[in-house]
Amino acid sequence: MSILSWNVQGLGNPWTVQHICSLVNELSPTIMFLMETRLHGSEVTGFRYIFPQYNLLVVDSIRRAGGLLLFWKKEYDLNIKSFSQNHIDFVVKEYGNIWRGTGIYGWPRRQEKHRIWELLRSLRTNQDQAWVCFGDFNEIMYAFEKEGQRGSNNTEMSAFREACSFCNLEDRSATGVKLTWSNGRRGNENVRKRLDRFLTNSHWFELYPDASFENLARIASDHSPIFCRISPIVKKKNRMFRFESMWLRDESIHSVVRNGWAYGLAAGMQHDPCGIVSECANRLSDWNKRSFGHVQRAIKSKQRSLQIMQSRFDGSTREEQRALREQIKELLTREELMWKQRSRVQWLREGDKNTRFFHIVQATDKDEIVF
Repeated sequence: MSILSWNVQGLGNPWTVQHICSLVNELSPTIMFLMETRLHGSEVTGFRYIFPQYNLLVVDSIRRAGGLLLFWKKEYDLNIKSFSQNHIDFVVKEYGNIWRGTGIYGWPRRQEKHRIWELLRSLRTNQDQAWVCFGDFNEIMYAFEKEGQRGSNNTEMSAFREACSFCNLEDRSATGVKLTWSNGRRGNENVRKRLDRFLTNSHWFELYPDASFENLARIASDHSPIFCRISPIVKKKNRMFRFESMWLRDESIHSVVRNGWAYGLAAGMQHDPCGIVSECANRLSDWNKRSFGHVQRAIKSKQRSLQIMQSRFDGSTREEQRALREQIKELLTREELMWKQRSRVQWLREGDKNTRFFHIVQATDKDEIVF
């Protein structure tokens, strides 16, 4: 069981969609809460095909502002209790445990900040029920959760803490990026805050005392995705060797094949083409591990490096961060090509950015997909 929450700042950017697919493929969240989708119900049909293993609730945006999406895996017993432009409230039943979850999207305008605390108070019901709240609250809780120019609003911080106290909710510290939002500006104009977080009451934490919380790197949005893992990681089985078309994006592959072929000829395999091909395959496999690398592992490594850089309290690594984001985009493109090759769907042109869709087609071994 796990929960992923992210203010995506619009799903019109293909890199944002691609990053969501990458997160789902890597983390396999049980529940996924997306904010500021800027989409209406009729515009999210594609997500039902990309993520067929999930149920989906859509809260329409108002014109191109706001909008919420809640995904949850179909095998889980999750019931929606209420929703609005700024929250989705639900109850989960699993293995005899019953707990409540609420995704929150705080009002961004200063004059409306008080409405989020009123919403939190109104959502307080059965105090004996385990409860976890998560999302973008659009406000910090303490002054040290902000870096950059201008001071903090003590009134709003105090109101935030009072609302949490009224609801018996406690902030859960997270590893990774400490300040989850950045305005992206340079030098003294850069401002960073911890706007995204998980809050739980004591009953929920008693159910899941080993739950871990992590703020991931900012890549396709000004906000970090935040992640809660409740159950342990399930390791995937190793896959058999196959030639990957994504390797063709690295020019060094030519020398690997050339050297393997030359070695086969020198070893007297002139009349054994299968042996030469096998030698080339072995060398490609070694090269993939040593030089080219496992794409998903490389994505995770670079995301971790970006996460560390974004945790620093200065702007000295801005160029390095920009370079890392570009490298991650290239790796995501390679990952897409990998799943495209597995999918055997020939009519999808390169660039659709539907990694998870390709994965589902490959995993379910379907010969045809009809929209």
